[in-house]
Amino acid sequence: MLVVALVSAKSAAASSCAWIRPPTPAEAFASAHSVFAARVLSLRMTAVPGDNPKEASLRLAVERVWKGDTSSIKTAFSDPMYNESIVGLTLLVYTWHDSSRGHTYVDWCNRSTLLSAAGADLASLGPGIAVWTPEPSSDSRWPAIVVAPSILLLAVLFWLRRRQRSRRAV
Repeated sequence: MLVVALVSAKSAAASSCAWIRPPTPAEAFASAHSVFAARVLSLRMTAVPGDNPKEASLRLAVERVWKGDTSSIKTAFSDPMYNESIVGLTLLVYTWHDSSRGHTYVDWCNRSTLLSAAGADLASLGPGIAVWTPEPSSDSRWPAIVVAPSILLLAVLFWLRRRQRSRRAV
């Protein structure tokens, strides 16, 4: 399942979590709207007016789900890890839901982190449910691979049919 998340690139969002005692994995799971692991497929930064100088749009491929619906994640707050080096990495994501706005947010203050750094969380969460996500195709040759043999087959059939008609006429 592919998910696109918008995230603020302002580092103050991450530092605002520094004073909060991190919850235990069990507490984080209980309070989360959804919990999943996802690989970052792409990152696009865009300038926006207002307090946040930039927003990052992340495209995520959900690989494993422990809780909730992962299809409606719209917006997330960031920490300084948002740069091109995050592409290709897998994150463990805890979300919260803002019912007044109807958006689900990545909760960086509630244990969301790189999957490789989430050993305690993974031990607490258990195996989860694997999600199959087809790899986005970057191969633009597929139309030629499908169309060229089809055209060749039609040409051969046309030639055979024409050959049969010409034999009947003789």
